[in-house]
Amino acid sequence: MNYYAHSLPGRPESEWQPLDTHLRATAELAAKFASTFGSADWAYNAGWLHDVGKADPRFQDYLRQSNGLNDPDYDASGNGRVNHSSAGAALAEEKLGPCVGRVLAYLLAGHHAGLPDWDTAETGNAALQIRLNEGRENLEEIRACAAKVMVNLKALQRPPPFVSKPENFHLWIRMLYSCLVDADYLDTEAFMAPEKTAARAGFKDLSRLKDLFDRHMEGVTKAAPKTPVNIIRAEILSACRAVAKKTPGLFSLTVPTGGGKTLSS
Repeated sequence: MNYYAHSLPGRPESEWQPLDTHLRATAELAAKFASTFGSADWAYNAGWLHDVGKADPRFQDYLRQSNGLNDPDYDASGNGRVNHSSAGAALAEEKLGPCVGRVLAYLLAGHHAGLPDWDTAETGNAALQIRLNEGRENLEEIRACAAKVMVNLKALQRPPPFVSKPENFHLWIRMLYSCLVDADYLDTEAFMAPEKTAARAGFKDLSRLKDLFDRHMEGVTKAAPKTPVNIIRAEILSACRAVAKKTPGLFSLTVPTGGGKTLSS
């Protein structure tokens, strides 16, 4: 059978987006984003695995039912309310092991719902250990598709050097997660609403945007009354600009609400 990632209301299946097309495009775009911090291969694999659960017959039936192409009374597999994110997470752990696979599992299980915690103390059934159990069951429904997806994965390189510090590991996970989610949404939008994708073209480059921002900040600073709070805001802005000249790295900004963190950072 043909597997689809997205359908178009009222349009025949021949115009729907094939699942492998979406997985490949998401993988390539996520890899492009993550290449800036030496993690293209990790993001690429996440892109291939993120929606593999959509091959589940229940999800495919759901696409057909929602477009009026199937008779719900005829389809035996139900209404298609299957969590398609969990199967990819389980597949990653099964094939790539509890270390590498677990990193990808966090990204995959949370690519719609948000990064999960591991245990159930705070998040209940949204916890990754629960999602993995669910995913192992769903994985049995998509073995044929999963085998085809696995051959597209790349050999993973070591994480970038900054990840060697334990306190930076969580940041790396969040960066990979952002790459995956952004790539997924952008490719989905390009298929479902290409007019929105086209409308976002033609932005000014960063050097031009910086000039506009600097002028804006100059005007804001000059117009601001010399109150104690505004004096502190100006100091924070000056401190951020001074630090920006240092060697690139990780910096934190701890400022109370109202201190101008958004504009200063």
